[in-house]
Amino acid sequence: MSGNVKTSRQHRAVVQAARLVRYNRLWASSLLARLATRRAARAARRGAEAVTVTGDSAGGDLALAAVQHLVHRGETPPDRLVLISPWLDVTLDDPASLEMDDPLLSVAGSRACERLWAGDLNPADPMASPMFGPLTALPPITVYAGTLDVLYPDAARLAERARAEGAAVDIVVREGLVHTWSLFTFLPEPRAVWPQLHPALIGDTA
Repeated sequence: MSGNVKTSRQHRAVVQAARLVRYNRLWASSLLARLATRRAARAARRGAEAVTVTGDSAGGDLALAAVQHLVHRGETPPDRLVLISPWLDVTLDDPASLEMDDPLLSVAGSRACERLWAGDLNPADPMASPMFGPLTALPPITVYAGTLDVLYPDAARLAERARAEGAAVDIVVREGLVHTWSLFTFLPEPRAVWPQLHPALIGDTA
């Protein structure tokens, strides 16, 4: 996502990525290189400081893994990462996730998607599960999570590990809220964080 109208452009990019997976049968091992190349090309056109990469749910997996891939290739990463209820570890092996009662997302359904996304990779491979990839040299990360989300334990682990490794991370957590709560425009909680979410997207957190 980049430019002045970042949200709409990233929406198109994420939709395009989802279509590549669905219609062209591209899994993590082949799709991430393509996404990373596209992000690098956009950064080259606009300057990396003008690029924010964001994703929600599985799009958060794509966003983080693609930027990790950029860094691995020695290319300049975007200015910022914003992850909304991200799917970071497709194994969902954290016992805390098994105890969650999120009406929007189940562990069983997520594990079925895990097998599709990982393809021939081990599900714990960082290309499929960016939780296990390097966090150093990444741009500042903002994570939005809710404590009823089955993916919340992984978001908390990511923030803890990022801080331990010296990476810049900010996690916004709301008690009793579910998967992708920050996108539900009919709830007061998302409207309350929009003044924070917009600066995070454009990189103005002063």
